[in-house]
Amino acid sequence: MTAARGTSPSACGGCRRGQVVFACPGSLRRHGIKKAHWECWSECNLPCSFCYRTTGPPLDTAGAVSVIHALAAGETRAVVFAGGDPSLRPDLADVVAEALAFGLAVQVQTNAQHVTRSFLDILGRCEYVGLSIDGPDAGTHDGFRGTRGNFRHVTALLDQLEALGVPVSVRTVVSRRNYQVVPDIAPLVSSHQNVICWKLLEFTAIGQGWLNREQYAIPGGIFELSVLAAQDRLGDAAGLLEALRNVDKIGIYMMISPQGLVYGTTESALIDVGQHHYIGSILTDHLDDLAKSIPFSAHRADRRILANAHPQQPRAALSALEGN
Repeated sequence: MTAARGTSPSACGGCRRGQVVFACPGSLRRHGIKKAHWECWSECNLPCSFCYRTTGPPLDTAGAVSVIHALAAGETRAVVFAGGDPSLRPDLADVVAEALAFGLAVQVQTNAQHVTRSFLDILGRCEYVGLSIDGPDAGTHDGFRGTRGNFRHVTALLDQLEALGVPVSVRTVVSRRNYQVVPDIAPLVSSHQNVICWKLLEFTAIGQGWLNREQYAIPGGIFELSVLAAQDRLGDAAGLLEALRNVDKIGIYMMISPQGLVYGTTESALIDVGQHHYIGSILTDHLDDLAKSIPFSAHRADRRILANAHPQQPRAALSALEGN
């Protein structure tokens, strides 16, 4: 049953086993954690060989709703539905409705390969939608994503969302396979008024990316040159650009696996061993304990807010609402 709008659970997963621990309600907000990034569905319909998703059985509807209740109890501001790809989750509409009922801002990251009428309706209720564009044309992007026709799907959804007035955050993984043409994506990004930011992500060797890192890894200097070239191509719209280096990806929000496990990944684990580690479960552990154990940096998260706040760029300023 969907919660009454504006209400908030008083207990987290750990508290449900006994009395409510005083420190748990509102603990995410008090620790400065404004957003939770949840891999709500582990399966994907693209065979990207750099993929960093976590595999394994995802939570059922009851478990998914419990995640939402815990986040609402912790009073985080927003939840990102990621994957895999959320479009493949059969009960996504119900889980998103639960999040909205508790007053959580909803963001969805999708590869746009599977856009049904019901999924488009969900996207229409989002604070913004995350889309990946890894090349300026179908040949580059589709080769990068391993699926012919995906570039067409992504750009079609970008157009649809612009018509609906839904903000979009564009993400580009910068790697050995595409760094030379990344700046050429700039005209596509800047031509859509609903694009609120363009994130250039330094390739991170996690999961499949770790196994195939020789195909994708680039020196940091090449990444920086790609960022500068992209800024030049954007011209007056350079305020849209945000560079996410590997060091910047740690400690900016709460990350949750498809099974409800909370990441405790540190910079060394991310870069040196190519895998995440966990500090507990949002379904069974006290939120205050989890919040204190996450390698979260309010300074780093706030720095991202400032990096995105460009008064001369209204679209980029919109993304600065919560630092993403």
